[in-house]
Amino acid sequence: MIFPPDICDLITCRRQTDPDPLRGTDTLLRHLLAILILLLASPTLGQTPDQTDSKPKTDRIFRKMGLDPVPFEAVAIGLKIHLPELALMSMKPSGDRPVFQINDASEPQMWRMRIESIQYGSAQDRTTPDAAAYLDQVLARQDEHSLLVNKTTGYAGVEGRLCFIERTQTDGSSLVTGWLILPSGRSSFLIFTVLIISDFYPQFRPVLESSFSTIQIKSDEVRSREHISRIENGKRFLESITRERLEALVGLRQWFRSYQPAPSNRTTVETELACSVVEVLRARLGELNPNRPADRYTRDEREEGIMVRIQGRIVLDQQRGSYFDTSASYWMAWNQESERWSIVGTQRQGEASRTEQEAGIRMAPSVSNPAPKLIVSAPPLANYEWKVPDVYLSQALSLLLGRLLPKDQSGPQFFTYYFYNARSSPPSLGLRYDRWEPMNDGSGHWRLATLLSKTLPPELSTYASDGTLIQRVRPTGEVTVPTTRESLLRLWRSKGLRTGPASK
Repeated sequence: MIFPPDICDLITCRRQTDPDPLRGTDTLLRHLLAILILLLASPTLGQTPDQTDSKPKTDRIFRKMGLDPVPFEAVAIGLKIHLPELALMSMKPSGDRPVFQINDASEPQMWRMRIESIQYGSAQDRTTPDAAAYLDQVLARQDEHSLLVNKTTGYAGVEGRLCFIERTQTDGSSLVTGWLILPSGRSSFLIFTVLIISDFYPQFRPVLESSFSTIQIKSDEVRSREHISRIENGKRFLESITRERLEALVGLRQWFRSYQPAPSNRTTVETELACSVVEVLRARLGELNPNRPADRYTRDEREEGIMVRIQGRIVLDQQRGSYFDTSASYWMAWNQESERWSIVGTQRQGEASRTEQEAGIRMAPSVSNPAPKLIVSAPPLANYEWKVPDVYLSQALSLLLGRLLPKDQSGPQFFTYYFYNARSSPPSLGLRYDRWEPMNDGSGHWRLATLLSKTLPPELSTYASDGTLIQRVRPTGEVTVPTTRESLLRLWRSKGLRTGPASK
């Protein structure tokens, strides 16, 4: 509910379309309520690049082939591939399917590629899909053309079909269209569709086939087995979190700064996006409401647990003095069986302001309530309710993972859990996918990559050996790093940003 698709897109849209930043839809403020959690506190893997550090020799080999040394991994369709260098990737859904668009980043643009998975036939059909028959159907739909290549080929141990055709456009120019069709399951294909300027085709085809030679495919069946294994890993990890381990985190307090790095041409400076302070407390449930006297707590409100509190500010528009302040508290019982949270967000410009709130509650299971529900209230918008699965990651724990994940393995570990996905629209109870591994650069640091959805870009967080966050980088470029209150005040004041309360 409170994670926007992209903070920069959201703020840019706001600046361009709304002359009054306090006038707008409830949906916009609803998203703004948790930008800080997205940017600063929630270690958060759709298409997930394998960002492990490549050896220099391997880099040189791929670059000699004209390929990016860092592989692109589309987890949603079970694909990993080294794309041509200078490629820009985006994802756009087609119905309930993710479609990946790869564009040439050079000017003028000489090629583009579309990658998708399609179902063909029945899931009960145990035979391998016929790539040649499917290609015949594709070609039958094409306008008049010249056939350049049509051959059986194999990549990743799978036999498929590769085809290139050339045709003349209405403006007299020529364009080459290519398809690589590979079976990826009992009833599915991976389809690579490529468009190439004809004059560029002779030199680009070897690069393209080098790229195809790096394809790795996980079939539907393999991904299903991996999913079950990762859910089990998530369950074991959550069961390993004892009260003693949580109590050891009480007292942690850290300031964070989020910014957009300056472009490589250095024509501008870094742009400040947000700041916050995150602290971990021992707290009774009633402390979620700071205005409620402790002597009036009910029996339930006197229950003690762990609380993660986040306070912060987002810069919406510095020139117009528009900011968004938020305060969020996430409480969880020591045994993880219940949780509650409260979030208050206020958008301000000068003396004008607008406030919204969100509250979440998950009761502990009981004889009368063996299958508890998660209820999220966000007036005046809506209330949401879900049955909570067994392997469920609470809001508070999601903010502490870098401190709690195991550090006794030399390779990557994979965890999957259900979680409250405030970033989806509408909010949902979905699956979160974590990859946790030591970095191989000798630093002793660890990297956490998390997918909040298999169709979302990845977010990568780097942690010190003690679990302290070192850096978080979003694929859109925003960077979050720890800082101190004094350093933050000096920086924001030097840039003319508001550091005091309300309109000061």
